[in-house]
Amino acid sequence: QDLAIGHAALFWLFERALWDELFSDEIEKHHLAVPWTFLQRQKLLLVLGGNAKYDWIDNVQTPETETMHDVVQAALQQAWEQGVKKFGEDSSKWTFGEELHFLTFPHHLEEVPVLGEKFTRGPYALSGSAATVCAFGGTSSNWKKVAWGPSMRAVWDTADWDQSRAIIPGGQGGHFADPHYDDQ
Repeated sequence: QDLAIGHAALFWLFERALWDELFSDEIEKHHLAVPWTFLQRQKLLLVLGGNAKYDWIDNVQTPETETMHDVVQAALQQAWEQGVKKFGEDSSKWTFGEELHFLTFPHHLEEVPVLGEKFTRGPYALSGSAATVCAFGGTSSNWKKVAWGPSMRAVWDTADWDQSRAIIPGGQGGHFADPHYDDQ
């Protein structure tokens, strides 16, 4: 299981590095807006599936013409180096959590000096991405900070409804002093 967590961290770093290798040069050159992560993954899949123009693959900032193999190799190397720098050589000890993917529950009073920070909960390390069952993701401006995800998860036991379970992000109580404010 530890190795799987390390692989999740490597995949997460690789996906971001691949995005940068494929698109950052064109986005910068043409002063384009970076699309939301939903669209980013779709673009990656189009290119990886051979269903996009070849010019997205080439890095316009270098004199040579890169191939898909070159780009994937460079992205994997970049992801590995980032992981080693952050977590060390042993990838089984890499974590996919607070440093790479986290969720914070801001409160409406968060901006009130001194008092506001007492209401906000997190950051909490969180697994998952738009490509997993635990579908949580961020925006293109901050991949690490979770900005969207499911509002509820449930397992319904139709043979015994009382054994059904559901959770919501945070807790059921809306008041910070309520014991159910952040118990889920």
